[in-house]
Amino acid sequence: MSEQLDVRPAVQAETVLDIDDLEVSFATDAGEVRAVRGVSLDVKAGEVVAVVGESGSGKTVTAKTILGLLPETATSSGAVVIKGQNVVSISAAKLRELRGRDVAMVFQEPSTALNPVFTVGWQIMEGIRAHRARGGGGQQGHRVGRKEARARAIEALRKVGIPDPEKRVDYYPHQFSGGQKQRVVIAAALALDPELIVADEPTTALDVTVQAEILELLRDLRDLYGTSIVLITHNMGVVADLADRVVVMYQGEVVEEAPVRKLFAEPREDYTRRLLAAVPHLGRDSASEGVAERLHQGGEVLVEAEGLEIVYPGRLGSPAFRAVEGVSFTVSAGEVFGLVGESGSGKTTIGRTIAGLNRATGGSLKVLGHEMVGFRERSFRPLRKEIGFVFQDPAASFNPQLTIGECVAEPLVVHLRLQPAQLRRRVAELLESVQLPASYASRYPHELSGGQRQRASLARALALEPRLLVADEPTSALDVSVQAKVLELFREIQAELGFAALFISHDLAVVDQLSHWVGVLYKGRLVEQGIGSRVMNDPQDAYTKRLIASLPVPDPVQQAERRKAHRALLGG
Repeated sequence: MSEQLDVRPAVQAETVLDIDDLEVSFATDAGEVRAVRGVSLDVKAGEVVAVVGESGSGKTVTAKTILGLLPETATSSGAVVIKGQNVVSISAAKLRELRGRDVAMVFQEPSTALNPVFTVGWQIMEGIRAHRARGGGGQQGHRVGRKEARARAIEALRKVGIPDPEKRVDYYPHQFSGGQKQRVVIAAALALDPELIVADEPTTALDVTVQAEILELLRDLRDLYGTSIVLITHNMGVVADLADRVVVMYQGEVVEEAPVRKLFAEPREDYTRRLLAAVPHLGRDSASEGVAERLHQGGEVLVEAEGLEIVYPGRLGSPAFRAVEGVSFTVSAGEVFGLVGESGSGKTTIGRTIAGLNRATGGSLKVLGHEMVGFRERSFRPLRKEIGFVFQDPAASFNPQLTIGECVAEPLVVHLRLQPAQLRRRVAELLESVQLPASYASRYPHELSGGQRQRASLARALALEPRLLVADEPTSALDVSVQAKVLELFREIQAELGFAALFISHDLAVVDQLSHWVGVLYKGRLVEQGIGSRVMNDPQDAYTKRLIASLPVPDPVQQAERRKAHRALLGG
């Protein structure tokens, strides 16, 4: 794309969206909850406005109000004006006409937004045929026939960069990768040429390279077609990369609004400054400075992989799948080894194999001196208490029918014979060690926030004082400020207790902040490893260079330069 596309008028005359004094409350068993309080903002033609804030700030509720997608328990007042019509007060029939034709939404998780039993073409066509086509001057036109709808669906897929759209229009969602599915969702939103797209965390579940592609696509929609975008996100790197203007929300209110460069350079409010300070920044506060080589080469080796292979057997006539091939690395006592790579690179498979949850099928993998290739559960079981595991989603890893105290106590009950009083005392100590009140032991998982659940998950992993901890994407689902607290806690506890850790993540900035030694996986192979700061600042492998160049940094000026470098790296 030529650089001239980045030069646009600073002010657009036409206002596409105008929100004035919006109030939204929800009726709950505990009484009325005010989710949005007096929010006012506007979006101009061809402008990207990012709405940022932590969970519970009201940003997603505001976004859903724009399309009239609030549940029946919600009560709203104020004005959300699109095309001269107030979404808050218009009839259901008028709202249906508005959706898709004038405003469309891109949801966070494409796998749940797409119906698995219908082809993607059918789903896009259904949206086209549900609305009248736009006529001259924006007036409603004729009903769209099947042939025309199919042609429009193919054109929408072509517009978002799906290869061979004439053929793939008949594919089902499972036949697309995660990034391609998000492109399909965007194609469905574009099918009726809406002037406004509301994108709710459109890149949260994506790898950095795929995220870079989606951001480039959204930028093209703005620059080439004049599409306005409301971007809901907690990723400040994405904001720096894409937004023209930023609206900061806190506890249901707008606390600050400014052009993107001004907000990052001169944040006015304390909350905005705290939000920006919490964002991990590649190259800042690296854990590997001055200690990585000493730890990696001087400590007792707890994990040693040599030519490791992990193969999943084929089923129902399908061939076997080689998930990991020829991987060699070591993890020493007291060291945090960061393992990075995209989805499907094999990093989670390696983590689960180290913990004895998957089988190693070739090469050698020694964990705490025990050979994992062909291991027997009976001989490995005594070592399990020396290995802790922190899962990506603590809500899914906790039994919802048990209290937090009972969840944290599980390893103690399985491996140690403690009296009830001793068990309660140890659980209280563990909760307090991760900065949770001991009283939280009586609460259930759903009564804790995401960050609190992840702290409880860390407490459970540390219950038996393991020598080795495997942490699989432990902060990927958390807000930046909550993530910052959990990462700082992890760093403090690791330094205090001295356990070794395999830290798995696709967030390079987080890995740089925590890891002494870093390994980069690509399609099951370890393409590069070394001191964390050295890998991040001076990558040698082409894939590592591409991975690091794809990561948006929370600085609009620096990110603009990185974007140019990334395009040059891709030859664009």
